[in-house]
Amino acid sequence: VQQNTVRNTSGSGDLISRAMNYVGSTSSQLGLPSRLWCADFMNMLFGGKDRRAISYASRGTPASYGCTNCVAVTRRKGGGHVGFVVGKDKDGNLYVLGGNQSDSVSVKKFTTANVVGYRWPDSKFTQTALPVLASSADFETKVV
Repeated sequence: VQQNTVRNTSGSGDLISRAMNYVGSTSSQLGLPSRLWCADFMNMLFGGKDRRAISYASRGTPASYGCTNCVAVTRRKGGGHVGFVVGKDKDGNLYVLGGNQSDSVSVKKFTTANVVGYRWPDSKFTQTALPVLASSADFETKVV
């Protein structure tokens, strides 16, 4: 299992570790709307009220491909999607931890062709190498 280490430098709470606590949870279990709830899940972690995934393209500070622990905003037919970048596959596709992925909080693979932006949620996280994963099952997080 590839391990992705997230260092919390401020002691104010680790969002990715918190997000991992909800893996497998559905929108109803989290008290979120049943449709289009990826941004609602992120808002639950960050605070905020804008239900549009694209709103995360202007939150925090800009990041670039290769960032881990950052937020990726993607476009899709009918809207967008948002989640945390936790790894990549051998072809460079991203593994994203987020809500409303197969109707639950999970880690799923996304192509970089649909990414409209990468953002650092805040300054509390340090960059680590973007791990190469064989599948989403290979992701595990450890907070130090």
